[in-house]
Amino acid sequence: MNIPTLKPCPCCGARAVFGSDNLRRHWVECTGCGLRSEPGRYPSVPEAHAGAASEWNRRTSDGS
Repeated sequence: MNIPTLKPCPCCGARAVFGSDNLRRHWVECTGCGLRSEPGRYPSVPEAHAGAASEWNRRTSDGS
């Protein structure tokens, strides 16, 4: 499985990681300030990583 590369946090520059919960929602979260992308539901983990990474990587420095 090819895991997408995540850009650093647009607010603090810290490393970002993938997150999920028992409701099968997936997101990307900053390990420094805790900024998080909107959670989304995906049919598979590879699609979740691709979708969440795409959303995270297009964020701007103001967090939007």
